Amino acid sequence: MPGVTALYRAINYNVLEPDSTTFFYDLVLQAMANRKREAGGNKSRNHDLVDLMIRALKEDLAAEAEATEQFEKDAALNYK
Repeated sequence: MPGVTALYRAINYNVLEPDSTTFFYDLVLQAMANRKREAGGNKSRNHDLVDLMIRALKEDLAAEAEATEQFEKDAALNYK
């Protein structure tokens, strides 16, 4: 139903229990940390949700760094 999400946010209503959400969030963070630590230089992939999340974070960080670099180049004053 359109607009339900906005309504829930406006009245601060959670569909999911906060304890369950916090548990899942912490679990995923721990899994990602373990995966990064275990991988080290190993390039093997597990092809699961945690692997997809790690790859998405890496791509986001790379895109953000590229955008920052371009912004700094555009913002530089070049007087001749």
